[in-house]
Amino acid sequence: MQLNLNSFEKFSLTAHNSVVLSAVDEAAGLQDYLGEQLLNEFHGCQIESFSVERGFDFGTIINLFSEGSLFSETQIAIVNFKTKPTAEQAKSLLSIYPLLNESNKLIIKTSKLDKKDLSQEWLAQSSGYIQLAGTLEESNWLIQNYLKKYNLQIEINAKQLLLDLTQGNIVQLFQELKQLPFLYPAEYLIKHEDLVDNVSDSSNYNAFGLSSMYLRGNLEKSLTMLDGIYQADSDLILVLWALSEDVRRLIQIKGAIKNGSNIRSISAGLRIWGNAIGDFEQANARISYATLLAVLDKLAKVDLMIKGLVQGSAIAEIKNILTMLVKG
Repeated sequence: MQLNLNSFEKFSLTAHNSVVLSAVDEAAGLQDYLGEQLLNEFHGCQIESFSVERGFDFGTIINLFSEGSLFSETQIAIVNFKTKPTAEQAKSLLSIYPLLNESNKLIIKTSKLDKKDLSQEWLAQSSGYIQLAGTLEESNWLIQNYLKKYNLQIEINAKQLLLDLTQGNIVQLFQELKQLPFLYPAEYLIKHEDLVDNVSDSSNYNAFGLSSMYLRGNLEKSLTMLDGIYQADSDLILVLWALSEDVRRLIQIKGAIKNGSNIRSISAGLRIWGNAIGDFEQANARISYATLLAVLDKLAKVDLMIKGLVQGSAIAEIKNILTMLVKG
């Protein structure tokens, strides 16, 4: 049974025996969140998590379910695949399903499933499965669902700020959401100005705010924000990630425009939303393709500097990169 986020809210692992959570990398945070919601249904259960790599012994899970819990608790096995089950691993999963009952439950996590995977018997045998693609719809659902748990509401403009802040990164969105129940009482309506005052002071916000500044061509504010973030080279990891993502998006935008598209028609596919669309339009008009390729090379060098594999000043290189992006 295929589930969407709305039907997943009604799905219960107490009423069913298994579920498959499939997600692209960008939606890994939501995948984990859905898994946590399923576990919250149980009290006093025994949870065992398994990371499946080549050569993994599925007999461990079979023994767990066959022997039963010492204290008659519900046993839940969480099986984490780095990608998807191989043909041999799929056979092993099929040998586990007959052992599932009200006392033995199974949660399977995989990467994105393709059309061929959807017809596989190991998936058909599950009680339900959901595919997460890292979309704007999923981000909106996560905001509403998470805040509803704490009896909080959020204005449209405030929600848009969270989406702009995290630029389609659901893992980062989840981190920002976790702060809100500690900042506001139950039944509170979170407003745009609340988030500007409380969330925008974080280094995470500054990293994404920095993105907006250099995309718009404001070098002075870009360097000021970078100085506010930087204490040590480790602080540059999120900045490096944001820069790399933006440059790759700009390269994709130039390719799409060359083929007759425009930024607004492809923005959702690139996880560019809200005010960021205008920022990317400005950057695309200003920055040449050659500059973007040169910046990619420099970003790779900075990555090695942060890891200590290459000598040099990572912060100086980042400032040089910002200057290149602003000047185009």
